[in-house]
Amino acid sequence: MMGQTQQQLASGAFKRKERILAQWKSGDGPLVYLLAGDGRLARAAEWFALRVCWSAGAAKRGEHALKILADSGRIARVTPHHHTVRSDSDPSKNYNVWQKRCKWSCDCPDHQHRKAQCKHMLAVMYYVMEREESVLDMHVKSADQDAVVRPDADGQPDIHIQPVGEHPEKCPSCDEVRIIKWGFTGEGESRRQRYRCKNPLCGCTFVHRGGFERTRKPDWAILQSLNDFFKGHSPNDILDSLEKAGCTVDHSSIYRWISKFSIMAHEYLRDIPIRTGERASGDEVYMSAKDKDEDKKRDAKGSPGAADARPAEEPGDNKMCLFSTTDIQTRFCLAFEMADHKDGFNATNLLKETKRRAGKVHAEFVSDALPSYGEAHQAVFAAKTPLDKHSVHISNASLKNKKRNNNFQERFNGTFRAFQRPRRGIPNPHSPIITGFFVYYNFVRPHSSLNRSTPAEAAGIIIHGVDKWRTIIGNAYLAARATEAVQ
Repeated sequence: MMGQTQQQLASGAFKRKERILAQWKSGDGPLVYLLAGDGRLARAAEWFALRVCWSAGAAKRGEHALKILADSGRIARVTPHHHTVRSDSDPSKNYNVWQKRCKWSCDCPDHQHRKAQCKHMLAVMYYVMEREESVLDMHVKSADQDAVVRPDADGQPDIHIQPVGEHPEKCPSCDEVRIIKWGFTGEGESRRQRYRCKNPLCGCTFVHRGGFERTRKPDWAILQSLNDFFKGHSPNDILDSLEKAGCTVDHSSIYRWISKFSIMAHEYLRDIPIRTGERASGDEVYMSAKDKDEDKKRDAKGSPGAADARPAEEPGDNKMCLFSTTDIQTRFCLAFEMADHKDGFNATNLLKETKRRAGKVHAEFVSDALPSYGEAHQAVFAAKTPLDKHSVHISNASLKNKKRNNNFQERFNGTFRAFQRPRRGIPNPHSPIITGFFVYYNFVRPHSSLNRSTPAEAAGIIIHGVDKWRTIIGNAYLAARATEAVQ
């Protein structure tokens, strides 16, 4: 009997919605002509009819909501969870519509008095739904065309980083464009083209190498060392490949190149604005760090090279923990921080850097059950006023939980472990090796889930050139020179 009653109620509600929709489409008034001539409003009317439990008063609110949607300039998007709607009676007045999780609210008198869905809320609901569908369609079309997936970023254009030319365009000292070739300098591998500035007040001579100044080895050897090192090759393998190609170097040169160019690239790329999605994740991964005191003791015992040969699990090694956050939609690593412990770690600075790098607060943050993430999320991401963007923290994420998992961040942890394994430990928590890895992961390494594009390209940073390392280093060098000139 109860099931029959529920079926009758459902059938009556459906007939009532069909009757309301037919009344809108066949009545007398301007709304009929709007629905007949605008397919978008017709879809909105069908959505309203199926979305709301209509009464006579609610049907009137639905008509007013359709008229609001007919005027495309009446709804303005402030944040993804805050919109404004211009008033009918007073064009200089706007009503605010907020969304907090699944609850909607409006500061208009109708909603404040009746606590029901007003016309402004109905119009914004469909506006948000339509916007999300358009973004989803764009992503599907991009995937079908093997294009880069683009997140919603309010029309922010791509940033294109072009490679630096082989010849200088101006003098690095005085910015004079009149430059002539002025012989060569060095011999053998160190032979370089020299240029002279024709400014009589300057007259300096310089060598242009696109960021590889003050290095004796050829550019291709440095670029190959950077690419192979961050792909996970050991220094010995890099030395063998360079020696077969006719370039002899030692271990110290490789680490010196990595230290120099990793820091230079990170300083240049860390402030470039990016486009991100609305979901971010955070997790930690253990890594081994070399104990320098133990290495000195072993070397003092007359066992050269023993510190490099010992396995990473011996008692002489310290365990470090790498905390990092990733934007789920673009796979872009936003922030990272090293710590010598996991329990009691303060993740506030990590989430502050995540917020700064993304340029916004993510609507959803996924992590495991570590209490530090919850405390930091409450301090950094949680809304302080009704106008702030609301962010949800999903904790207790695991690989086995299909609805609450942190698979994207765990996949990044696997990539970092594969990179760190041949290193036999990281020298110190502030090593440029870690900084260089994040530059390589975000801007150089192609990602299979992004159609072989880099996370930076998915985030709106397009790096041109055959070798992305060369383009980054050249532009980083020019940016550093410009900063020095200003200071």
